[in-house]
Amino acid sequence: MSEQPTPETDAEVTINAINDDGYAVPCVDIEFARKLERERDEAREALDEEMKFHHRTHAELVQTQCQMQDVIREREASLEAAK
Repeated sequence: MSEQPTPETDAEVTINAINDDGYAVPCVDIEFARKLERERDEAREALDEEMKFHHRTHAELVQTQCQMQDVIREREASLEAAK
C-alpha cells in the first residue's frame, strides 16, 4: 500500500477528534479509514488507466474497420468496372 496523502480522512479526523465536551477522543479507526481512502484512490487511478486503454483500443478498432470498408468499396468498384 502506498503512502499517498489522505486529505478526506485527515479532515474528518480534525473535525471529529473533539467530542461535545471539548475533550480529544481517540480515533481507533483512523488508520483503517486512511487505508480505505488510499485503496479507493488507487482503484480510481487504475480504472482511469483502463478507460484510457479502452478508448485508445476502441479508436484503433474503428479506424481499422473504416480502412477495411474503404478496401471493400474499392474492390467492389473495380469488379463492377471490369464487367
